[in-house]
Amino acid sequence: FKVVTRNGAVVAASNAYTDYHTYTSPLSSYLGSQAHFLHHGYSQLASVQSREERKKWDNWLRDVLQVHTTPRFSEEGLSPEFRQFVLSGDTPRLLEFLKEYASDIMPRLRTCPLALQELSSAPIITASGVKQPLHSTYIPREALAAADLKDLPFLTVQDPNSSPWDFLSDHNV
Repeated sequence: FKVVTRNGAVVAASNAYTDYHTYTSPLSSYLGSQAHFLHHGYSQLASVQSREERKKWDNWLRDVLQVHTTPRFSEEGLSPEFRQFVLSGDTPRLLEFLKEYASDIMPRLRTCPLALQELSSAPIITASGVKQPLHSTYIPREALAAADLKDLPFLTVQDPNSSPWDFLSDHNV
């Protein structure tokens, strides 16, 4: 199937994205113009429907047309648009994105070692202002913070002891 994107291009549905209803922050706010997002007309069709009908529409786009609701990656690595976002150097946004989308992307990433390695190697600006690969950083959890290990490359995250950050262990954080 072919779909029309926000910039008027016609692409295979499997190469397109849509902002899925379950996320607080839309995927388009992270991937932006680097990715092919469905034309707004597709969501306008669903906007006159009930919330339940909107969910069915979103699920149909995802499950039948195979429009992506999370970043694309494969055994070969991250998609170009996801790679560009990961390498953008915007550490707070990347960590925010990973925290929100982890439950959907981490199970798939575990089956794609090159993509997982590429994401784990993403350059991250630590709390001390030093650039490190994600896999060589630490979450300042209570035990580490109490040990007064100031030389460790800590991530700057809110509520570091909360379980939503647990996914970072897949990146050796």
